[in-house]
Amino acid sequence: MLDMHLEKPDEGPSKLSRARGITMIGASPWIALYNIPILSTDFAVARRVARMVSARGGGLPTVQTSGLVHGEDSTEIACMLLESNQIGADKVQNQVEMLAAEEGVEVEKGYFTDFSPEMIIENYMNLTSAQRD
Repeated sequence: MLDMHLEKPDEGPSKLSRARGITMIGASPWIALYNIPILSTDFAVARRVARMVSARGGGLPTVQTSGLVHGEDSTEIACMLLESNQIGADKVQNQVEMLAAEEGVEVEKGYFTDFSPEMIIENYMNLTSAQRD
């Protein structure tokens, strides 16, 4: 395998070294993580709603979900928004609310579990401007 090299690397030697190995660095598009609490302890309901919201269940494109237990009195829909600029949290929230209502349960407002790209830029700009002052 080490002798096989399909593409010329962007940097470094074009031959692999058995002694040194290789390092690869890459990047992927931003993935937003958004969770929506469901006010029910019925895990089956959370799983059904999660499945119907997910692209693989026929729901929203570029959205992956799973139902999770969240504390003693609720469950949660954990969402990965693979293209949040196309299908955002508001659309996912609305879909979960509609499907949960059909199941006879209420939901709370969802929350991001990470920083959005905009928040990261804003934090960086605040940090650099504070350092200049």
